[in-house]
Amino acid sequence: MEKVTNNFAYEETLKYFKGDDLAARVWVTKYALKDSDGNIYEKTPDDMHHRIASEIARVEKKYPNPLSETEIFDLIKNFKYIIPQGSPMTGIGNNFQIASLSNCFVIGNGNDSDSYGSIMKIDEEQVQLMKRRGGVGHDLSYIRPKGSAVKNSALTSTGLAPFMERYSNSTREVAQDGRRGALMLSVSINHPDSEDFINAKLEQGKVTGANISVRIDDEFMKAVKSDSEYVQKYPVFSKNPKFTKTIFAEDLWKKIVYNAWKSAEPGILFWDTIIRESIPDCYADLGFETVSTNPCLTGDTWIMTKNGAKRIYELVGKKYFAWVDGNLFPSTDEGFFKTGFKPIFEITTKRGLKLKGTDNHLIKKLNSKKRQEKTFDWIELGNLKKGDKISINNNRNVKNFDGDFKLNFEKGWLVGNLLGDGTFDGNTAILRFWGENNAQMKEIAVKYLENNVKHRSDLGSGNDKKIISIKSKGLYELCEEINFDKSKKISDAIEKTDYQFYRGFFSGWFDADGTVLNNTEKGISVRLSSSDLYNLEIAQRMLLRLGIFSTVSKLRRESQEKLLPDGKGGLKSYKIKDQHELIISKDNVLIFRDLINFKDEFKKSKLETAIASLNKRGLYKETFLDEVLDIKYCGEEEVFDCQIMGANEFDANGINVHNCGEIPLCPYDSCRLIAINLYSYVENPFTKKAKFNFELFKKHAGFAQRMMDDIIDLEMEKIDAILAKIEKDPENEEIKHTEKQLWEKIRKKTLQGRRTGVGITAEGDMLAALNLRYGSKEANEFSVEVHKNLALSAYRSSVEMAKERGAFEVYNAEKEKNNPFVLRIKEADENLYQEMVKYGRRNIALLTIAPTGSTSLMSQTTSGIEPVFLPVYKRRRKVNPNDKDVKVDFIDEVGDSWEEYIVFHHHFKTWMQANGYDTSKKYSNEGIQELIEKSPYHKATSNDIDWLSKVEMQGAIQKWVDHSISVTINIPNEATEELVNQLYIKAWEVGCKGVTVYRDGSRSGVLVAADDKKEEKDEEEATSSLEAFPTKRPQILDADVVRFQNNKEKWIAFVGLVDGRPYEIFTGLADDEEGIMLPRWVNEGLIIKNRDENGVSRYDFQFKNLRGYKTTIEGLSHKFNPEFWNYAKLISGTLRHGMPIENVVELINRLELDSESINTWKAGVARALKRYIPDGTEVDGHKCSNCGSDQVVYQEGCLICKNCGNSKCG
Repeated sequence: MEKVTNNFAYEETLKYFKGDDLAARVWVTKYALKDSDGNIYEKTPDDMHHRIASEIARVEKKYPNPLSETEIFDLIKNFKYIIPQGSPMTGIGNNFQIASLSNCFVIGNGNDSDSYGSIMKIDEEQVQLMKRRGGVGHDLSYIRPKGSAVKNSALTSTGLAPFMERYSNSTREVAQDGRRGALMLSVSINHPDSEDFINAKLEQGKVTGANISVRIDDEFMKAVKSDSEYVQKYPVFSKNPKFTKTIFAEDLWKKIVYNAWKSAEPGILFWDTIIRESIPDCYADLGFETVSTNPCLTGDTWIMTKNGAKRIYELVGKKYFAWVDGNLFPSTDEGFFKTGFKPIFEITTKRGLKLKGTDNHLIKKLNSKKRQEKTFDWIELGNLKKGDKISINNNRNVKNFDGDFKLNFEKGWLVGNLLGDGTFDGNTAILRFWGENNAQMKEIAVKYLENNVKHRSDLGSGNDKKIISIKSKGLYELCEEINFDKSKKISDAIEKTDYQFYRGFFSGWFDADGTVLNNTEKGISVRLSSSDLYNLEIAQRMLLRLGIFSTVSKLRRESQEKLLPDGKGGLKSYKIKDQHELIISKDNVLIFRDLINFKDEFKKSKLETAIASLNKRGLYKETFLDEVLDIKYCGEEEVFDCQIMGANEFDANGINVHNCGEIPLCPYDSCRLIAINLYSYVENPFTKKAKFNFELFKKHAGFAQRMMDDIIDLEMEKIDAILAKIEKDPENEEIKHTEKQLWEKIRKKTLQGRRTGVGITAEGDMLAALNLRYGSKEANEFSVEVHKNLALSAYRSSVEMAKERGAFEVYNAEKEKNNPFVLRIKEADENLYQEMVKYGRRNIALLTIAPTGSTSLMSQTTSGIEPVFLPVYKRRRKVNPNDKDVKVDFIDEVGDSWEEYIVFHHHFKTWMQANGYDTSKKYSNEGIQELIEKSPYHKATSNDIDWLSKVEMQGAIQKWVDHSISVTINIPNEATEELVNQLYIKAWEVGCKGVTVYRDGSRSGVLVAADDKKEEKDEEEATSSLEAFPTKRPQILDADVVRFQNNKEKWIAFVGLVDGRPYEIFTGLADDEEGIMLPRWVNEGLIIKNRDENGVSRYDFQFKNLRGYKTTIEGLSHKFNPEFWNYAKLISGTLRHGMPIENVVELINRLELDSESINTWKAGVARALKRYIPDGTEVDGHKCSNCGSDQVVYQEGCLICKNCGNSKCG
């Protein structure tokens, strides 16, 4: 390949497009083959089309009946019939860039997106996809509503809005060849924070890097129409919601309508229609479900492992071996994994066990019991009822386990005895022995101390007739090692000790506080009394790990006054706390005797006597069953799950629970796009002989589907190249893990479904060429027929490919048999349906109508199914008024002169030529209007069609498109909110899957209508932006908080506002020591000017915390580096004197400073201030990098070209 210069490629491409400057510049800028240095290797689109045809033909050769390279080239050359869109045009055959061929991706963790870990993971995945040229969409419905309790330092959730900003900012940071990425965020209307989501973009400068859409269900729409109440829930649509909010649906609907009228957002997704019609959702159980859920447990749950007891949060990301009923089973390599923040329920059993988990976590419930045979069912925690019997883990075959602390029996005995009757005095542990055997117990204690800890006999001991005590610093040090202190609470460290320590610990504790009971009524039992219920509950868990299932009995004796020895030889009245009891009964007593037993000879003898007295039947056998006593809601916590290979269950706090059904993989699906140019199938366009060539169209539709499937094979090569690059990247595996896992998921889903996106463009031109007025009944009916033929032809092609190449991996005709779209195929073509049932089809879903902005520029047609925007419009170019023969048509507000020239839509020009009108003539405005009125484009532009009819057309076409249709209803500036309301209601009624409304002027446009009306600003409005602020600074200013990066350091800016405009700015490190560290959710507050006791002024920042209390940070002006503070004062001075924001930004950008740190700082400040530049502000001296136009304006802080729509953000 030979390099060509940019100018040469532009000149050659300009000839190719017959003088269409915009088309030429767009192709050279976006689609010509380039290397990483920007060198160009293609001089015209012919070169690109040869490149694409060669690669597709290479894939075709792998399969029967291949298309040749020449056939493929003839289909795509001149953008005439089939047009690969966006990424395929850029990426196919491009070995200079390692990028995907997919146009769009969907990511997210379904129900499991509500933890910071998950939110950050989605953020990283979004960035990783955008850097490979992909547009990204994800849903926020599973983030907790604002004010929900969380188990972290924030105490309550901040809701959706801050995360919208996070994802938006990430989009703006990732440039794709000079353009920011495309992001779509959605939320369910059922979410309690959906109104905040809807309002998020109304605030200037917020969420500027994303489009937003609301997922609306049928129930909500019915409530709107009936003016009734609607219940929002969290989790959305939950049968057992943890949070509900009752609203009047119409009130929220009016907010949606108003915002759409005001700012063109949010768009609407009619979610129930989407799910009903979705063929991939027929395969929900195979990973193509729109939303998935995972059962989970809380991180503090105890798990019985080969290495002893561990809490779940210690096992995150780590493979472990689980003891399940005495057998060891491995987990997967990732061990436990986080699955989000979810509503939690706690189950309590009759014998005292407790477990917290989601209401859908499966518990092993007894189904039937016959003698020795028991059968079990798995039932969701939330469906358990009081009295249900559940399975408890049986560890009697576990003969040993290690712990985090490998100690021994004797150390365990000392700590257990200390827990029972001992105490602490400073840094000394004191063991105390009571009763007739106290001398024997002292001997045992001294022996164990001498064997195991640093023990000095001269520490002394207390000795009276009833109490013997031993003091030991060495025992105190052992207790320090396992976090056992004077509170005498059993620590996590004790629970994490080894098997032998467990045995000794309980032997020592039972020697101190245990008793043996043997009577006719209650049988034989070993009991432990304590006022500390918490310790007894831990003891029950620990004993279970030794195979002993005990019972915790609460309030065996309520608090009372009792006479006890006072230590001075007398008695004294003491208040005794509530007493609880741990009871070991049934054949658990024998396990206790064999593993633990008493060292106290009296108690040991009593136990042996009791056992010896048993009749032949002996003790009842432990069933390891327990009974559900209570289930209660506990709020929300972060939760986890895992997979246990070979068992699919594990011990959680002693209860047998199921692991997750599958690793929580989301439908990381992607789609590639091809458009068919409908205009090219009209023969004799704009004449009485005009007709549509259906036979050629159907043949080409089949080829388009075949080429789409070939592109999937090419995409697999690209994904493999991406994975290979990730593997070679120098970063460590931990850093690369998310990106690698992301592309592995995408690869798997791509192969499983082989999803394609065959669509169309030039619908508006096709109808005009057939002399049909867009939006008329006849035009709508004809369009439906075209799309029906497209669907049948594409599906027929996919079935044929299934015969030759094989069906998509998970095809199952039974799963699809009731799908509405498949039933339409069956009704329209029974033979095709039967063939599909027999052979399957190659692709899970085939059709879409996507935006075709750049594509339609190069095909020189209308876009997608849209009507023509304007058949005739004006463009402007700046001129020097002093040049000879110059024509000045327009002088702007800063005095620049512009010439206006007429531009005809390409096929309006074709109509003129077909009907004998001179296209080179200069027409007056009146003459232009007369031409339009005579043409089939009359009353058929985006601003004057019958909008309700257009919505009906979209709904009718949607019946033959298995994905969604991207369409915008363009309405004039004077359109009312009521019209928007009618359009949205109509869209739902006719079966649209989604709809967006754009009112002229609600955002900055890119074209100028061809009339003489000049929009003049009100004099007061025109001068207001140049007025200086009040000369005296108000004491209190509203303030925005803006965060940015400076030389890899995190910085923060406080922007004081007057009437919503920047008045002053403070900047510095986001750091506790050398700056100010604020919680991430703080985005606004107040800047207050105060004086200290010496009269020295300072500036304080005040915000409200999540509980509504004011928090003040004093001395903004003294917290930051003085050098940066001085520059900030300079900038604040220009702001306070009314310099327009765009000029301040330009001034900052032009500062020439020596320090690299200050240069990166000034870029951050400029970026912070850009958000306040009014939309539509023109920028003098800037040219569009895409088309070269001077008409560059600010929109949402980005530079937008009014000529071609190209966007570039700072």
